[in-house]
Amino acid sequence: MQGALRLVRTSDLLFPEQVVLPDETADLMLTLFLKEATLRASLSRSSVRPYLYKLMPLRAFERDDPVVQREGWSLLGPEAEVRAIIDRYLRSKLACDVKPGKDRLGLEVLFVQATGRSPPGVNDFLAAVGCLYHVLRRCGFYRFKHPLMREDLQQVEQALRDARYAAYVATLNRGPMPPQSGVDPVLPTPRVSSRHFALRGAEWRPIIVSDPLLYPRLRLLAKAAGWRLRELAILELLFQTGARISEVCALTLGDWAASNFLCFALSIDKGSRGERWKRINFDNPAAALLRNYVERERRVLDSQHRGMQEFQAQHRLGRLDPSAPLFLTHAGRAINPN
Repeated sequence: MQGALRLVRTSDLLFPEQVVLPDETADLMLTLFLKEATLRASLSRSSVRPYLYKLMPLRAFERDDPVVQREGWSLLGPEAEVRAIIDRYLRSKLACDVKPGKDRLGLEVLFVQATGRSPPGVNDFLAAVGCLYHVLRRCGFYRFKHPLMREDLQQVEQALRDARYAAYVATLNRGPMPPQSGVDPVLPTPRVSSRHFALRGAEWRPIIVSDPLLYPRLRLLAKAAGWRLRELAILELLFQTGARISEVCALTLGDWAASNFLCFALSIDKGSRGERWKRINFDNPAAALLRNYVERERRVLDSQHRGMQEFQAQHRLGRLDPSAPLFLTHAGRAINPN
């Protein structure tokens, strides 16, 4: 692509990572987002880069698209210009159907629906754009209103509450009783769309898998495909413990050492903020698989080439680093669940 952007590391102390344009100059908008998203938008560090990779093609599209260039639109321009660029990007690059319409309350909205030609992650793209402008506005880099959000949302919701109260009084000659009284039914407030772009057909429905042969089949397929011990061990823990993939990948040697490297480990939990609140249990074959992985594959990747004997000795002497990752990448770092 003519206008492709790249993410590079620099010696700049203020912006050690920068998004650069084809002429090797920094793209200030995306570089600022990369640096400030965690602080300004409460975005987790693991989400910043995936969002950034959704935004970089949009930035390149702004520079290269002939219609955008002819109209003089800019992603830093007024809200209408930004929405026009996103509308065109959704149609031409993401192959989405974008149709104007009204939601259940009669408010105007653009309905976005992915087609068979659309790449995955259209919802992630819209979330990334929304997050981008939250960050830019809080940093003072974007001086207009948020282009994707309804600024009158609170006023609309208050008008709905007032209208519902007035209808109640007109019907019963009194106001509604408090919900805890049990006298009147609790009426849900109609949901107001807070965004100018509304994604259709994106509802996630959990599917309960009750096939008792699923796990044995997956294990056989994994071995036939030549999975390494690390992947086999992670698969074993996922099915045996019911833990989330992020929780399994975050396991440390200290977590497993709580059982003397036997059949349970401590684990983070949803909302635990890194604290080891949960205990996950697994059987002897799974523990043996973990020990085999640590002794064979992990030893090679460990900076000091330590195996089970070394870790067990360090644990007995109280010298084991409890934060050392259990599962390592080829670079010797903790594995990323993504």
